Amino acid sequence: VGGTCNGPPAPAGTMASRAAWWPRTCAFLALITVAGVDRVAGLESDASPPPPPPPSPPPCPSDRAFVDGLCVECARGSYAVHEPGALAECRSCEDMDRLLTTVGPGASSPDECVCANLRMERVFNGTAYRCVCPAGTYFCEECDHCMPCPAGTYRSTSGLEPECVSCSDSDPHLTTVTTGATSFAGTYR
Repeated sequence: VGGTCNGPPAPAGTMASRAAWWPRTCAFLALITVAGVDRVAGLESDASPPPPPPPSPPPCPSDRAFVDGLCVECARGSYAVHEPGALAECRSCEDMDRLLTTVGPGASSPDECVCANLRMERVFNGTAYRCVCPAGTYFCEECDHCMPCPAGTYRSTSGLEPECVSCSDSDPHLTTVTTGATSFAGTYR
């Protein structure tokens, strides 16, 4: 604010002394500054109004997200998320399951996340998708995908179990004719 709080001497006939007039002047100047008034009684404030907020970017198409000021296609393995009141963003399918990806770039929803291994099945667990091995297979942890149950074993449920059930658990003379059996009924003597 222009001026100082030292102020000139009190005008003649208005106040008894400069000491009585000076605090009122400083309080008045402070009020002008706090209120953000630009001009009052010839005094100017150094304060300027805040700049307007930047304009909101235009909405991105459903298969794109806002990255570094541009609408871009989400990379392979991710999909665009459009939430009310927020800028579109890309999210990774791996956030749901490390075995998920997309067929290519430009996915527009988690529904486009697929299992990276085509032998796996994508299932919805109530909150997110995950990949599991279908019945007749087991999850090979070393190779990170599903393998058919070997002859003499079976698996009747889908999941990520690391081994199949042996037919010989109930009778040492039982086996399966082929690999990938899905039930004990597929075992033979």
